[in-house]
Amino acid sequence: FMMLRLFASVGELDRVEDLIGEVKAEGIELDAEIYGILIDLAFKLGNKDKILRYYGEMKAKGIKPSPETFRAVLD
Repeated sequence: FMMLRLFASVGELDRVEDLIGEVKAEGIELDAEIYGILIDLAFKLGNKDKILRYYGEMKAKGIKPSPETFRAVLD
C-alpha cells in the first residue's frame, strides 16, 4: 500500500492505476480501502468518469464504501 499511497499523494493517477493492474494480475482483489484511495484521488483531480467507474466496480463486487468514499461519489 505504501507505493500506492505515495503516488496517490502526488496526484499520479496513471501510476496508481498501473500498480492496481499489477495487483489484479497477481490475483489480489481490491478492497474498500484501495477503492477509497482511487476514488479520493480521482475526486481531487476532478475526474468524475473515474470516480463513477471505481464506484461501479465496488458496487458490482459487493464492497461497501466508507462514508468518506460515498461522499466523494455524491459530490
